[in-house]
Amino acid sequence: MPFDLTTGHLTFFQVANRTGKPSDSLPKVLTHWTAWSESCDHLADTTICLTLHDSIVVDPTNIHSVNEHNDEVGPKIDLTGHRGYMVVTAFATDPSCTIPSCLVDCALTGVFTMTNTGSGSSFGSAAFGFHSDGSQTKVPSLIQATDVDLLTFDPTTLDDSEVILIPVEEGAGRFPGELGPPAKAVSGGTAVTASVAFFDNLEAMISPPDVNIPCALFT
Repeated sequence: MPFDLTTGHLTFFQVANRTGKPSDSLPKVLTHWTAWSESCDHLADTTICLTLHDSIVVDPTNIHSVNEHNDEVGPKIDLTGHRGYMVVTAFATDPSCTIPSCLVDCALTGVFTMTNTGSGSSFGSAAFGFHSDGSQTKVPSLIQATDVDLLTFDPTTLDDSEVILIPVEEGAGRFPGELGPPAKAVSGGTAVTASVAFFDNLEAMISPPDVNIPCALFT
């Protein structure tokens, strides 16, 4: 999920463990939250225990680890001034919900909301989900995007318009199996270079310059 906490912007996350059943052997999962900046800086790590049908709303200016009793523990994490993306991964865990083991597939649903306080606008979307492989040991990137189609109104008529592009790489997170920033971007390179074509409502095409995407591109 992307986040923007630069001046005049707010973001909120909601994540839920809605897939379990009381008879499941995994009625709770330990979620690992990792924040990465748009320039590949590792900003934060924390864990949140989600019991059966549990959900949580997280303000990234005030993040805490949460135990199985929904108590906040540990120091506060404040991402104010940063923008980038948050990776949330579900793990099977021990009875105290403190130690991650293997990945849990299809465990989580989520949404994010981003607000521009200057223009008074906001938008939200479902979190982008990736399945684990059959071994439950890694999260493969199932979507190998060759092109992305975006729709817009006339940009000159909009008070607020933003495109956010986030490339991720499997096996690049803080814990085994997680998604994270591409190695090329971490080392200072460009993760993805893409050509761009814009079509207006009369089907006339404009070809802007190529886009270089690092860890995350807010444009």
